[in-house]
Amino acid sequence: MSSITHKLRELHGDLDAMGSISLLPAEDLAEFATVCIELLGVTDELARHPETDSSPLESVEQMFEIAATLRRSGDDLTATEVLLRAASLAEARGAERMSSMAFNLAGINLYHLGQYDPAIEAFEHALSFLEDDEHGQVRSTIITMNWGNVLHDLKRFDEAERVYENLLEQVDAIPADVFLRHAPFEAERLRGMLCNNIGTNRTEWARYESGVSIDIGPHLEIAERYLSRALTSPLTVNEHMQTQTNFAHALILRGRPDDAERHLRRLARQCAADRDLMVQLPEIYRYAAEACAAQGDHSKALIDCYRALESSLAVADRLQELRVVDTFVAVMRLSSSMLFDPSDPLARKAERIELEASGLVDRLIDFLERKDWYTGHNHSRAVQTISMRMARSLTEQDGPAGNRARGEIEWHSLGLAAALHDIGKLMVPWSLLNKLIPLNDGERSILRKHPENGQQILDQVGLPEIGAVVAEHHESPDGSGYPTGKRDSSLMGAIIAVADAFEAMTTVNRRYRQPKSLAQAVAEITSLAGLQFDADVAGALQMTLSREP
Repeated sequence: MSSITHKLRELHGDLDAMGSISLLPAEDLAEFATVCIELLGVTDELARHPETDSSPLESVEQMFEIAATLRRSGDDLTATEVLLRAASLAEARGAERMSSMAFNLAGINLYHLGQYDPAIEAFEHALSFLEDDEHGQVRSTIITMNWGNVLHDLKRFDEAERVYENLLEQVDAIPADVFLRHAPFEAERLRGMLCNNIGTNRTEWARYESGVSIDIGPHLEIAERYLSRALTSPLTVNEHMQTQTNFAHALILRGRPDDAERHLRRLARQCAADRDLMVQLPEIYRYAAEACAAQGDHSKALIDCYRALESSLAVADRLQELRVVDTFVAVMRLSSSMLFDPSDPLARKAERIELEASGLVDRLIDFLERKDWYTGHNHSRAVQTISMRMARSLTEQDGPAGNRARGEIEWHSLGLAAALHDIGKLMVPWSLLNKLIPLNDGERSILRKHPENGQQILDQVGLPEIGAVVAEHHESPDGSGYPTGKRDSSLMGAIIAVADAFEAMTTVNRRYRQPKSLAQAVAEITSLAGLQFDADVAGALQMTLSREP
């Protein structure tokens, strides 16, 4: 065993002993990050200089095992980096099959993180290393199925179904013994998986078209036919449970949400009692929420959304974590539609929210707080408080700054936008929100989408005016901000930008750096006035804090 392989095994043992990162206390999470930094340093050096390792293929196998442990722990981000380096190392040593496997696993991780273009690119690389022999034919069916899953999530349902159907034909043409020699399971199980995928694809296709006055009956008939075929296949217990869950989804779409809910509650009890089946709970609770919402019981639906989120974090299921948010937003959309019409003027919406619907905003923030440890420490409300105080300071000024504030600030809008400024982080994977080690470019780009994600969520719940302000809270006067680089943000967006930065600099909840003093934070923001921050608002921060007792 080479010294590098030995070091990788030591690091693997450290990671394996820690378990799921979503369950770790802060100090243990910091230790996990330290191990990951060391791991990435070793694998990066190995990928760039493979000649330094006397047994690189053994190191590649160890990297596979480490990536699997990282995935189980909930850190798909680091797992993906390790796998891409393993692919590079295997390619350098001419081990093309191992390189293909590494790219395929990296593609699965990227797909689960919602990074569809990079996932497709990884699958393309995985396929490019396969030869036209028995091994290549078998492995290509598995990799291409993963590709089809990406098409499904992109709502390219017709393309996904063609991929799955073509794969069924290909599997039928491969002798069973040949398939088993080159795959980790028998061909009949893959047929069952493909049938389940077609059924799932058709069910989602039906849901997608149910809102556009299209008869979804044919979709559901096809879905149920393939799901029935899947249930007769030698699926694993988890895959069998997943297929039954998909049947319940079809019942919801057939207008039988009460039957679906009873079925899902029964499945939930089975899974909760079996550790190996707990991975199915996020999807079961997610569909239970849809069944309750279809029956008009939004409070019960919300409870199931919370259960789905908590279980997705507990079992480190990034894909379901993102899908749970979609369900939660759909439930919130139904709730808001009972309070006001999306076409109502903002003043009318704000009045209804203040008098009757403060719970709508509270639920949105609470759901985010349950996901994001940092935001969970009252960051949203703190930014709201600072924003309102700065706005008052601005409106009390004489001259151009005061006139601007009195003309542009709409108090209800500012309060709501400040409280909900980070709601788009619901669509960012938990492991990225809580990652302690430096982000790479791809991870940074995911995180930087949260302002526009927030705008999309607020558009869906009938608050597009608030979403437009939320989308601006990381923009800058010099154009260096994101997501669009606009220079002419609204004053309300500029206020929230300063409040967010100030709270981030001074909070004790940011575990990856020491908080600044109030004076240090004000000095930094003032030094960036006119560049990163609006000059009037930067001045208002200083004025506001000077009044504090």
